[in-house]
Amino acid sequence: MVQPQNRAAARAARENATQADPFGQLEQAIAQHEDGSQLALEFDGEERYLPLVQDIKHNIIKQQIEHLRVFAEMRGEKLLFENLCCDHCGSTEVIRELEDSHWFWECRNCAKHVSDTKAIQQMTRLFDELRAFSSNLPSQDFDNGIEVFSLEDINALTENFRTVSSDEHASARVKATLKRLIDIGNIRPYVVPNPAWRGQLDELREQFPNFISAIDEVLEPSFAIAAAGGRCRPAPMLLVGTPGVGKSYFSSLIAGVLKTPMFKVDLASATAGSSLDGLATHWSNSCPGEVFKTLAFGRSGVVATACPVAYLDEIDKVGEGHKYDPLGALYGLLEVQSAKTFEDQSLPGLRIDASHIRWIACANTLDTIPAPIRSRFHIVHVQAPTASENQRMFEKIFASVVHDTRLHDFGSQISRAVISHAVEKFSAREFKTRSAMAIGRALARNRQVVEAEDFGTAPAPVPRKMGF
Repeated sequence: MVQPQNRAAARAARENATQADPFGQLEQAIAQHEDGSQLALEFDGEERYLPLVQDIKHNIIKQQIEHLRVFAEMRGEKLLFENLCCDHCGSTEVIRELEDSHWFWECRNCAKHVSDTKAIQQMTRLFDELRAFSSNLPSQDFDNGIEVFSLEDINALTENFRTVSSDEHASARVKATLKRLIDIGNIRPYVVPNPAWRGQLDELREQFPNFISAIDEVLEPSFAIAAAGGRCRPAPMLLVGTPGVGKSYFSSLIAGVLKTPMFKVDLASATAGSSLDGLATHWSNSCPGEVFKTLAFGRSGVVATACPVAYLDEIDKVGEGHKYDPLGALYGLLEVQSAKTFEDQSLPGLRIDASHIRWIACANTLDTIPAPIRSRFHIVHVQAPTASENQRMFEKIFASVVHDTRLHDFGSQISRAVISHAVEKFSAREFKTRSAMAIGRALARNRQVVEAEDFGTAPAPVPRKMGF
């Protein structure tokens, strides 16, 4: 006879297993609503309409597709499934629409409707394929993900979006943003390095020998923890060095290695903290900041994750005398506990878990950075590269620019003479800009390789005025 405590333990184990499996959660919800009853997830508080189980199922499938695509790309695999398919034209641009308190599926391509029966059949097939695909991933690759946006807060704001602002346009923007967020989902994948992460870091060490301290002290430990299945917010890193040592380019490569979005904030030109945490709803031009937008919707074609790279350029150039401190949002965002309940000013009341962002800031000096901000960063001093190190870095920069142009026939190799000329004339940042110009000039002259003349001349130094 099974003892009561054993039955309770078994039941608890099953519940824990279900909570760790998003597919199990969905199946449990569907089993509890076999009669097709409605679930509490609103798109519009005024209409008071709740989607049916199949709507929730479709929504979660879309979310899991985006979740799995991140890991598929990291592993060099291609997903065989996408969204629902139109019966009439075969397009996968099938979207949900609400009309007369009823959801239906419509093809964006041909404007034809997809029947409920067909949609449910396709969702069942997609669901099975998703589960089969996820079962082949290592457990540390396919995780539950992070609940970046509080579903409770999303529902509350959706119901009361008109109370956020008295401005009609601001309320409409909040409503549209919430609808889009509900459609995408509130969970974001926690991205881990791919199995070749050690080799990738070795390549960075070879390419950026002056950044070895940054790699060894910050990147390698955080990569190792994530690859082992653990979670630990990477130490915010402040790179300090003279202009042109490659700080910006190095930071962009980290996001590329992790296959995660990156957003950049130029603090030298910032006059308020709204670039990070949005502009409050009492302003007519209220809008979300970079933290919310990147966590919600991704960046530059890269799917949103729970751990994007945030690049803060020229953090030492923030001027004094601003009415609103451009660094104000950082005091909370750089602390793990406060970052877990971050709120964008344009969406008050929506708690956001921003505690997994990888922060990288760059500066030429520490003298002008407030001490409380400095204390929140792990500081890495970056020395200027030697001439030979600069040449290797410029070669890599040029090859990456050619790759980005998708000109497969254009020569990605650059002669030593041209590189020497470029190193002498340009900083790494300017060389990257000039590389695209040089490629265009070479093509205009019917060449598939660049020459020194294609880069033009270095800008003349601006004469410094004497003041008395």
